[in-house]
Amino acid sequence: MMHMASRSKRVSILGTQYTVRYVGPENKTLADRGAVGYTNAHIKTILILDTRQDPSCSHFKGHLSSAIDTMRHEVIHAFLDQSGLGGNSMSVRAWAENEEMIDWFAIQWPRIQLVIDQLTAWLHMLHDPTSELYFKVG
Repeated sequence: MMHMASRSKRVSILGTQYTVRYVGPENKTLADRGAVGYTNAHIKTILILDTRQDPSCSHFKGHLSSAIDTMRHEVIHAFLDQSGLGGNSMSVRAWAENEEMIDWFAIQWPRIQLVIDQLTAWLHMLHDPTSELYFKVG
């Protein structure tokens, strides 16, 4: 069984330290939102629900895949927030064709990939029974 401290990880997002926490269903922030992930740019925290601990997800077999997908989604939020785009979002028609947005992703992708790779490896260790970081549920 691992220590609780290893259920959080610090990563640099455009030079700003974020804490990523892998939490259970008792987490009030996620529970109140009915969410599996949440990014708070003010306190530089990303929350990811460990669906293995959530009874409503007991039928779900892809817990690790879900965690990785959620992590990627939340990391993109953090990158956008750190780029000054989070607070400036407006309802824009065809935003996915906006050249500034495409350029932003193209320029930031290596940094985004680095963070995603670090967090993916960490989540794999939390799910791998042979890892010293393994977190057994139940």
